[in-house]
Amino acid sequence: MKCDKCEKRYSKNLCRAANVRFQTGMSTEKAWKWCKGKYYEPEKA
Repeated sequence: MKCDKCEKRYSKNLCRAANVRFQTGMSTEKAWKWCKGKYYEPEKA
């Protein structure tokens, strides 16, 4: 999973966690906020 446009103040782990929430449909708004409102596509497993 990835979040290329993550803000510098957030760690990569938090970005991945947000991406997981986005993929699972949990707290999508929060997940998008991790990336400053940037929509990103989850990697295909």
